Amino acid sequence: MKRVFLGLGISGFAALIYFGMYGLRTTSVGSLRGRIEQNVKLGSKPEAVIRFLDQQHLEHSEMFRLSEYESPHRKYGDALIIEAIKRGTWRSLLLYESIQIFFVFDEGHKLIRIDLSPVYTGL
Repeated sequence: MKRVFLGLGISGFAALIYFGMYGLRTTSVGSLRGRIEQNVKLGSKPEAVIRFLDQQHLEHSEMFRLSEYESPHRKYGDALIIEAIKRGTWRSLLLYESIQIFFVFDEGHKLIRIDLSPVYTGL
């Protein structure tokens, strides 16, 4: 009986160490990108993007114009943007990941690009 409890204790400790270091992922950038590309097509209007974001329960802004904005991956300049975020896509003991989404529109209010990037926060 002692061996069973010892084995369970060691297994539980190993699982705790593993999830503490490598965390638990609920959503990847690729899977979220696929879901977005299935439901929101290039050329879509802002209303369609916001409707999709509301259906997915994702936090988002209204469409706004950036005067000068630079993300870690792209420079948007004076673009029309809807910004959204999916929080809690990965978590470990020390880090927390969210996925930031930029929907970029042309002057005719048609979607021309979708950018996704992970954002990490220390706990």
